[in-house]
Amino acid sequence: GGGAAPPPLASLLSYQTTKRVVIKDPVVGSMRLIAIFAVFSYLCIVRIMFDKAYFKLEPMTSVIQSSLHAPAELPAASSLGYCAGGREDALRVLPCVTLPAA
Repeated sequence: GGGAAPPPLASLLSYQTTKRVVIKDPVVGSMRLIAIFAVFSYLCIVRIMFDKAYFKLEPMTSVIQSSLHAPAELPAASSLGYCAGGREDALRVLPCVTLPAA
């Protein structure tokens, strides 16, 4: 006849390596399960929940405000720092027209 079936805990804590060696030491099997659980917990809890690793955040470089209503007053282009010919202390990159064409 065959040998007795291994206890459930021993079969849970044993695993096979690539050379098909069965490790039956419950301490080594427990350490393996704890390591797998620790890595899985780190990925799920720390990286995903706390660090929000699923977001790719880009720095905000500008803000656009739009409306379908005409503004009551338009600022002059010379007061806008992002317009060419604007304030002297600002980086000027765009030619701007702030008044509607007549």
